[in-house]
Amino acid sequence: MMYRVMLVDDEYMILRGMQKLIDWHALGYEIVATLQNPVQALTELQTMPVDLLISDMNMPEIAGPEFLAKVRAQSPDIEIVVLSGYDSFAYLKSGVQQNAVDYLRKPVDPVELTQTLQRVTARIEARQAAILNADLARQVQVRDLVTSGSQRSLNQFKLADATGRLIMVLNPSDETNLVVFLRQSPGFIGYFRDGQDIVSVFVGSEATMAQVLHVWPQSSGPQYRPLIVGPRVAATDFPNALQQVIRERNRQYFFEKADGLTMLDQAVDETPSFAFNQIKHEVAQSGDRLDDWLQQRFDDLFAQRVSVEVVRQFALLVLLALNENASENMPLKPSAIMAINRFPTIGPLRKLLVQTADILRRHQDEQYSPNVQRVLTLIKRDYAQELTLAGVADTLHLSPVYLGQLIRHETERTFAQYLNDWRVLQAVRLLQTTTLDVTDIGREVGYQTTSYFFKVFKEQMHLSPKEYRRQLA
Repeated sequence: MMYRVMLVDDEYMILRGMQKLIDWHALGYEIVATLQNPVQALTELQTMPVDLLISDMNMPEIAGPEFLAKVRAQSPDIEIVVLSGYDSFAYLKSGVQQNAVDYLRKPVDPVELTQTLQRVTARIEARQAAILNADLARQVQVRDLVTSGSQRSLNQFKLADATGRLIMVLNPSDETNLVVFLRQSPGFIGYFRDGQDIVSVFVGSEATMAQVLHVWPQSSGPQYRPLIVGPRVAATDFPNALQQVIRERNRQYFFEKADGLTMLDQAVDETPSFAFNQIKHEVAQSGDRLDDWLQQRFDDLFAQRVSVEVVRQFALLVLLALNENASENMPLKPSAIMAINRFPTIGPLRKLLVQTADILRRHQDEQYSPNVQRVLTLIKRDYAQELTLAGVADTLHLSPVYLGQLIRHETERTFAQYLNDWRVLQAVRLLQTTTLDVTDIGREVGYQTTSYFFKVFKEQMHLSPKEYRRQLA
């Protein structure tokens, strides 16, 4: 990081000589302005960020002590080094009063200037460390206020009877300027980081909020102002408001639509009901335009502000519908269900569903032998009963060894794998669409013991049935 320097002296040759006197960049400094008029310097300092001012103390436009006092008034944190060709105690005293780092006499000695800059660096770093520590401590306090809503936090911020809003900035690209904006804008009491995002607490009036949002820096994110403004609530209800904001944040990232301003004032229905038979019918009707149908349905779900979990549930029903609409074969594996639960965004989820439909369509064109087709029909019809390869082979009047080899050769799965895959898929559907106890679900899909059902389900899904159901809640 380079520290910014302004040189002020009414003598042009002094300014030119100072620039060449030492290697400024090697010491971590960049000269951003050289001015001969202190009045102009005061004007420039109003808009130009400067870390160090090196200034003559004897200029005709304004007396040195008065100039330094005005600099300090408008730039309290700026470091000051004063120069003078006069060994004057009055000038030295005024420099000390304005907290100057050093007092150098002309002509400036390069060694003394280098040592002075090293002291300036130490002061800047110490001040920045103190600011950082204070900022981190403040963030901890604000986070505790928002996440706990404890009486202690409310009293600390004097918000026992106050109302406010939480404003989340999604993945700000210019965090430094954003933090400055939050500190300078009216109505904000602080902020804290939540992953890559920033949550700020606003307790000002609605009129003030409207004004702040109007001038909010558009550079706060890679797109246009990705802000989520929570509902106005009592400060005691900040924890619930935070959960609403987080859910909306997760939705926007998941749908890949983190852009613009989102107000959460209006209540939304986050739990639409899905009729499986209707989804199955629409999937069948979509044909080779499944991707377009999915896009429309996902856009509708986004507009309804449903949660990510609800979208995943809908996708699972689409996956099951695709499988049930397929022919007697069953190429779908439960690993696809786990992928739906783990995709971070909507794009790969939609791609998986389209690819699954393509796979199923290709498999429908495959011709299995009559005996294998009869086995798969039996599995889909009688999966809830006790099924064994030997029993099915006996029903078909075939050798179990021959039938087992035939199934594996044509489908690349064993009889037991097919049976377990189908049973787990039916268990997933029951977990998704009913409130049956998991033990009863195990029996419904053909497992005689709960422990074996749990074992097979976890091998397929990498979660127990109870853990899977909790994910859907």
